[in-house]
Amino acid sequence: MCKNVNSVMVGLCLLGAPVMMAQQGDDDTLAVNPEADAYDIAESLYMQACQAEKNTPARRTGLSSAATLFGRFVNDYPNSPNAVKAQYREATCLEELGNRAAADAVLEKIAARKGAGEFAAAAAYKLATQATTLKHRDKARNYYSI
Repeated sequence: MCKNVNSVMVGLCLLGAPVMMAQQGDDDTLAVNPEADAYDIAESLYMQACQAEKNTPARRTGLSSAATLFGRFVNDYPNSPNAVKAQYREATCLEELGNRAAADAVLEKIAARKGAGEFAAAAAYKLATQATTLKHRDKARNYYSI
């Protein structure tokens, strides 16, 4: 039964339907938090995809859906405390799916983002390592200096 409920929720999210999950409020009442719900759904989908065996349709579908939801989260909540983490997760999904150009574009946005902290450093390091491998030393130097 849980599998069907999760499938319905994911399907609704992918269709753009607002799916709200109740969050516990400070006074023990339930409150709707669309921002937290959107992130939690994308994160849950990502974690499920990561548990699937590599190179399987289930993993690819999960990663693709998670990348879409993380991207949508960043567009809908650009100032969220989870926005940079969502961008990083989106890039990770895109990279594993073999979409290097799209992953790099997201990583470049993160590396250039002020206040992105550990995610900016991780994104810059990935880009610098890749540039070094491709012998693009000037580009690598720029990323290593972030």
